[in-house]
Amino acid sequence: MNIDFLSQFQRILRLKDLEAWDVAMNGKDCRIIIVDEGRPSRDEDFPWLKDGIGEDKRENHITAHVFSSRGLEKSEERM
Repeated sequence: MNIDFLSQFQRILRLKDLEAWDVAMNGKDCRIIIVDEGRPSRDEDFPWLKDGIGEDKRENHITAHVFSSRGLEKSEERM
């Protein structure tokens, strides 16, 4: 699966701590919201990691949220 970043990945909003992007892939329209949490990463941010993130904590935690009116396949979510 490929995304043409010039025509299928368009930024629609840019603020100091938030960006919104519209993405088209496989005929599905999605919106990605990227948020700068303004804080360091914590172990609780990564519940799927059994032992937490240890010393690899970042000074600036960023989260991404994907919204779509149609269901996405796992491979599309990862992309």
